[in-house]
Amino acid sequence: MFGLRLMWGTVPEMRQRLRTILADAADDAALFDEAFGRPHYIHLKRQDNVAQAISRLRAEQSGLWHRSADGSERERSAPPAPEVYDADLIAGLVHEAEADNRNWDAWFAKHKIEPLRLTYEELSAAPQAVLAKVLTELGQDPAIATTVKVKTAKLADEISRDWAARFAEQPAR
Repeated sequence: MFGLRLMWGTVPEMRQRLRTILADAADDAALFDEAFGRPHYIHLKRQDNVAQAISRLRAEQSGLWHRSADGSERERSAPPAPEVYDADLIAGLVHEAEADNRNWDAWFAKHKIEPLRLTYEELSAAPQAVLAKVLTELGQDPAIATTVKVKTAKLADEISRDWAARFAEQPAR
């Protein structure tokens, strides 16, 4: 079994790279089928695009992308740096997330694909329950989910809530 996380912004690059070796596929779905076998599509999106934008901006600024369940750093892309509230950058990331969601919805509709649809909010609230859904989709025993230890913690904190409140108070962008 093989899994791939594909963000909307990298679809063109993936398409281009796969076309160099599989030029005869009729469309993206056929290209992915030929490259990977018949995929199970799982569409994970965040319902709160403002929270997503704030999370991304803070990660890009601070370099901290993931924290372990025990609170230690799990993934850092750069040395620690200050985080600075910027309503324009948040608005741009909100618009980008909304466009990405529209593009995925259109892509799935065009290719007549009904993915397993999950939300970040569901995943963060009940990771083992969501994993059980994924395992079921993949034809695996969902009971396995109860044996999996959650290894990451949410990064959102008081700063994230403060930035969201500030953003909500400002005129729409």
